[in-house]
Amino acid sequence: MNKKTLRLTILGAVFALSLGGFFLRRHHLAVGFDAMGLSNGKGIVGLILLCAVAVVGSIIVALTTEKREGVAESFSADKISLPLYFGAGGLTAVASVVGLINPVTMGLQVTLFSRLTSAVGVAAGFSMVAVGVGQKKKQSPSALAWMLPVAYYILQILLRFRMWSADPMVLDYAFKLFSLLGAMLTSCFMAGFAVGEGKGRTSLCFSIIGMVFSAITLAEGGFGNILLHGAIFLFCLASAWQLLGEKE
Repeated sequence: MNKKTLRLTILGAVFALSLGGFFLRRHHLAVGFDAMGLSNGKGIVGLILLCAVAVVGSIIVALTTEKREGVAESFSADKISLPLYFGAGGLTAVASVVGLINPVTMGLQVTLFSRLTSAVGVAAGFSMVAVGVGQKKKQSPSALAWMLPVAYYILQILLRFRMWSADPMVLDYAFKLFSLLGAMLTSCFMAGFAVGEGKGRTSLCFSIIGMVFSAITLAEGGFGNILLHGAIFLFCLASAWQLLGEKE
């Protein structure tokens, strides 16, 4: 199987898992809670099995693909990753602007932290676009361009954990958490390419996880949620597309 066919096959399987996860989560939300809003155990088994398949599959794919440890110029410039990075950056920036206008309000400190997270998110959105443009021009990305998304996703996790910690039902936030972790770890390991220490296999593993769990999270709806996790899906897809492509 040539490189192009292998990439399309792997991403096709990831899209299938993502779509399946989306509809299984929709089903779970429809039947998995009683009148009091408490979990009744319905509709969750299939979703958990799909998540397990996605995680195990991402590890297998990562272990069976070629190593990539060189600088990001070794990725081939193509016409697909650029619009994906633009889409991810645009949605991230818009989600962050919405966060600046409507910050999380749980006391003064949390409100200020929410605004800081959103401000970093705007910068991270532009940096994602910069990374895409740089790869298209076959230029080595700066470490800062890659580290801004890492910082943004770390801040998002910290901010949202403040809210999630008051919720005893793990299923209310587990998929969001894994979506954010996938994006954060993808950007973290991809950042290594800017200094010649990239971890292609590890990045690919987490990018697949980020895609599947962000798709599951999109089923929950909500404007801000769709913007944030839609951006994660595109960002992780752009990374996976590059990591599965030909070296130059």
